[in-house]
Amino acid sequence: MPVNMSSFFGEYLPLSGGTLTGTLTLGAAVAGGDQAFTNVGDMTFAAGSILASGGTNGNTLLLRANDTTFITFTTGATDVCTLANITMSGTWLGTATLPALTISDTMTFATALVTCIILPNDGQINVKDNGGVQKGALVMDSNNNMSLFKDVTEGTLTIGGAGLVTVLFPSVAASAGATLKNSQILQINARYWNGSASTAFDYTIQNIAVATTPQATARHYINSVLVLSLDNTNGTVSILSAGSVDITSGVYKRGGTQVVGAQGAAVADASGGATIDAEARTALNALLARVRTHGLIAT
Repeated sequence: MPVNMSSFFGEYLPLSGGTLTGTLTLGAAVAGGDQAFTNVGDMTFAAGSILASGGTNGNTLLLRANDTTFITFTTGATDVCTLANITMSGTWLGTATLPALTISDTMTFATALVTCIILPNDGQINVKDNGGVQKGALVMDSNNNMSLFKDVTEGTLTIGGAGLVTVLFPSVAASAGATLKNSQILQINARYWNGSASTAFDYTIQNIAVATTPQATARHYINSVLVLSLDNTNGTVSILSAGSVDITSGVYKRGGTQVVGAQGAAVADASGGATIDAEARTALNALLARVRTHGLIAT
């Protein structure tokens, strides 16, 4: 039957059965064994209320439905919230640290742009096949350089498909205060062994904005040494090399007409004869010497 609480303030109140009506205010902690509540409606807590389990490290609070614990809160040197099998919905805000995560279906981002994926120094994102074999990795090293690997051994990284594919290395937009902006650098490394492992032997390509006329230059470097420059100035194209150019076959042509071919056979200096023109012979021999030096004929 209903119990009038007004006559029991400050005293021990034994209850066995019955119904409490109205508002019950508890001024201190309540101790009790396991309780099984039935037909309980909504429970509303005032703003700032705390649902807690103990006050020392190692205390655990479990939230369960039927016979499955879905959320475990544990206090310790590092406080932990453990989530069991979950279905995620809505929008996640803030920063979350995830353990090994298995995604069994397609992950779709709500916007066209993923705001940020942060890798710490020496962090790595691995890509594995269904058998757990690593096939690729995205790595951030200690100098904040990011690298994309096809796999951990040797292999081929294929970009594209049936259609035309463009791999873009864009520059930032130029402005009145910065009228020239170069492209990003494509760098290809090689290494060798000569008693010890070498450092990286680099081959780099970069599109350089030289002037606002416009003039652009594609510069090719090997180990930081410029070896080839392809220039385009208002449609006028030139090729500059910082070293020797060795063509193993073919010829040089100008407008479809050959101007230089393979080296010719040797031609001896002028000598002998019944009538000698010293001046002509000197000029002819000088011309032959220069042609030999130029490499057009053999020595």
